[in-house]
Amino acid sequence: MKLYIFVILMAVCTTSYAKEDNDYQLLFHQGADAKGITGSIEKVMEAVRAGKQLRLYMNLGFVEHVMDAEFISIY
Repeated sequence: MKLYIFVILMAVCTTSYAKEDNDYQLLFHQGADAKGITGSIEKVMEAVRAGKQLRLYMNLGFVEHVMDAEFISIY
């Protein structure tokens, strides 16, 4: 159960941050198998520490979510 929750939460980390108003850069892309496809978690952590605006995207196959991240923690 913990692994399932982890995979869903990590899928949320398909993340980008705004350099300008509508110019986003992909920082990390993770597949459903919990393996990174492109980017790195370190880039996401740098953006969080720098206070960058983060946008999260998650595609579960049957539903897609896009959201601005207002509160993010590094654990």
